[in-house]
Amino acid sequence: MRRTIREKEPVRPSTRLTQELVAADVRRLKPSAAKPATEEEIRASSRRLLQVKKLIPLLRGDLDWIVMKCLEKDRTHRYETASG
Repeated sequence: MRRTIREKEPVRPSTRLTQELVAADVRRLKPSAAKPATEEEIRASSRRLLQVKKLIPLLRGDLDWIVMKCLEKDRTHRYETASG
């Protein structure tokens, strides 16, 4: 686990959100064997996905920068303090 933390580069938040969005689209399109979705559930799911799609461009840039700087492997490249 420590080696993974030291060596593997973390995924940007906007990239992770995009991956989750694609996975949610795939899950939504697959028919569920448990019970079929109602029209209202399908519309609600679509609205949620649209809201997430609007968030992705907002996350690219500043939020990605802040998170990735906090997760930087080299301590000298990270923020010096929490308030920094």
